[in-house]
Amino acid sequence: MTPITITKNDSSYQITPRWATPDDYHSVWNLLLQKAKAFKESGSSQWSALLDGVDSHNTKYRITNNEVMVYEYNSQIIGAVILLHEQSTWDTKLWGKDKAKVFYIHRLMVSNEFNGMNLGSHMLKHIEEIAESLSISSLRLDYLNSNKFLKQFYTINGFTVKKSIKNLLQCKKQFLSTNFERNCFFIIYRLLLIIDVLDTLLQTYYGV
Repeated sequence: MTPITITKNDSSYQITPRWATPDDYHSVWNLLLQKAKAFKESGSSQWSALLDGVDSHNTKYRITNNEVMVYEYNSQIIGAVILLHEQSTWDTKLWGKDKAKVFYIHRLMVSNEFNGMNLGSHMLKHIEEIAESLSISSLRLDYLNSNKFLKQFYTINGFTVKKSIKNLLQCKKQFLSTNFERNCFFIIYRLLLIIDVLDTLLQTYYGV
């Protein structure tokens, strides 16, 4: 996979994405706990069950099923995310049974050491590129309505709220996933530009 380059204070860091292996589980688990503690310290109960050892998304299984992407710097895992192209029990409860070609995003996290370096946004962009390569045109996720940080983060990165259920927000991002769709979009866009130019010429010529 193509490395991700991020910069801070004129320093560049090359981040390598790859699918996690069973040997990565403890590193990923420690990162999960780190973020759960950070959420707790900020006053959010997001991922709080992890602090009691309860992993509702079964990260260990997801790793063995090739559904966890990790991001490395100098052989250290500094970011990770669960990517599901089939609904989990949790997703079915929230979204209803749906066989649409989408990615369900869970547990997107960045090491505290790399906070403020825009790595999370780069990870989302990388996920979008993976989705496009698989002709997937939509990303879905959820988070607690009370988590202001995640609300701002996902809004900035193009996600819109689809529905609010109790204290959860369901969000999605739709994008053009195939060359055909992109070509159709640009053809329509160019036609609209031509129509606008013709309209301007007609107004100038006829004085209307």
